[in-house]
Amino acid sequence: MSSIAAPYWLLAGGILVLILGYLMAALSGGSNSTFIDHRMSDEEISRQLEQQNQGNPIAGLFVLIGYLAIFISIAWRLYNKFA
Repeated sequence: MSSIAAPYWLLAGGILVLILGYLMAALSGGSNSTFIDHRMSDEEISRQLEQQNQGNPIAGLFVLIGYLAIFISIAWRLYNKFA
């Protein structure tokens, strides 16, 4: 892999990892909606919100790595343009 194409491969890999992370998060049951009614107690509302906020940490890691790879790719290309 040449140094000219490396940032573009990094960008493509970052996008792929980002999409994979979002797919993993969507398939892990993130589509459950919380319904809050005025007759519910505060404890019941907080319990439902806690259950909704628990996500897949592996999916979050994939998304973070994807965004990091995209950022590094853009920074690398900007550095090479102005250096």
